Amino acid sequence: MLTASIPTNFLYLLNSMAAKIVNQAERVSEKKCRNSDYGNTFLNSLSKMRVNQKFFDFSLDVDGELIHVHKIALAIASDYFAAMFEADMKERNEGTARLQDVDTVAVKALVDYVYSGIITLTEANVEAVLSASDLFQFVWVKEECIQFLESSLSRNNCFRVRKFADMHSCKGLKEVSHKYILDHFHDLIAEEDLLLLSFEEIKELIKDVQHIVKLEDITYKTAINWVKHDLERRRVYLAEFISQIRLPLVSTEFLTDHIVTESLLRDDQKCNKFVMEALTYQLKESKHQLTKVTQLHEKCQTESKHQNESFYIFLIGGFEELMPAGRCKIYDISKRTTFCFSDMNEIRSDNSAVSFNGLIYSMGGFDLKTAECYDPVTKRWSYIAPMNNSRRSFGICTYNDLIYVVSGKDTSTVESYDSTVNKWNLCQNIPEHVSVNTLGVTVIIEKRTTNTFTFKYNDNEARIFEENKIASYP
Repeated sequence: MLTASIPTNFLYLLNSMAAKIVNQAERVSEKKCRNSDYGNTFLNSLSKMRVNQKFFDFSLDVDGELIHVHKIALAIASDYFAAMFEADMKERNEGTARLQDVDTVAVKALVDYVYSGIITLTEANVEAVLSASDLFQFVWVKEECIQFLESSLSRNNCFRVRKFADMHSCKGLKEVSHKYILDHFHDLIAEEDLLLLSFEEIKELIKDVQHIVKLEDITYKTAINWVKHDLERRRVYLAEFISQIRLPLVSTEFLTDHIVTESLLRDDQKCNKFVMEALTYQLKESKHQLTKVTQLHEKCQTESKHQNESFYIFLIGGFEELMPAGRCKIYDISKRTTFCFSDMNEIRSDNSAVSFNGLIYSMGGFDLKTAECYDPVTKRWSYIAPMNNSRRSFGICTYNDLIYVVSGKDTSTVESYDSTVNKWNLCQNIPEHVSVNTLGVTVIIEKRTTNTFTFKYNDNEARIFEENKIASYP
């Protein structure tokens, strides 16, 4: 037998070659290749099948119009249809789903999206497409519709979009549209969509507006416009609206030119009361009357910080160029301007005046015992019952729903006026013929000497007591 020896280096070479072949074989078997264009190719092929009407196995019936589709395509795009095909529903067995209360154009747009991945949105179709995508659970399409609506908000559609968002539980879209309404409210108060809101909707909207709008003029106009849009049905809500509006903070010019002249408010007892209280507030000058602001605001159900307050001084009668005059003027403290209002029926000098229950009363004057009152609503002076005595340079105040006139030059008589019966009643005289100033029930007597005395008047007992002398002025 013949034997041959193989060189060691040759065996090493054979082993190395074999190892390389094995490694190459392993690498080739593990390679995964991805067709980056496969998705587009698949969609294009699927779309061609639809165009060529091949392999259809299902149809959508929308208002009698059949839209042929592939079940697998619908199931991939929509969880709604996937659940339909998985369940043992009659639609799966019949091969047709009858879709009700949906827009045909919107359904066709969704089907186009299924086969192309593209949805075309316009202002004309976006709401219908959103409704359909919400119903059939096309999540991505619904989000695109929401973004489209947010970017296209305007004064013409903001109310409709907000309502639409609420119907379809689109919380973010509702918040965005509501913020748009608040930010542009000045321009929206005459919009038809605002006038069509329900009472609860307009009431809540006014509350929200009051947090960002400093002037109450806007909220008043909104409420009045809304009520007048359907007066017969909405008149019952008027008083509740007016109670919600902070009338004391309305500008005086707007209050007198628009609110007090509004017949709807004058004809409603509750509304008229709110208006009168607002007028009274703006006419009062003392700290005692300013405390009523808090009570009035609580009644109006607000939490105002008392901004935009205006104060006025009424100049009634007196002298002009050393001659008695019957003219009446108002001095605006904040603007430092003076303007005239209606003249009294008589020329009065050394008269006194007081604000009471929303009216201005002017009494007496040189050799006069007549009296009259001014109504800011009618803007007219009217006579009331005359005093029992003529008086000038006298004190005047209100207390316990009565008007008191006290003493004066050349008289020590005291009278009280009851406006409910239009009658003057005599009270106990004071001890001196002096001029007086009054604060509450305390009568401060200023004698035309260096001495000053005080007397306290008790209206319940109709008598004066506790005379005290105050230190003389230097």
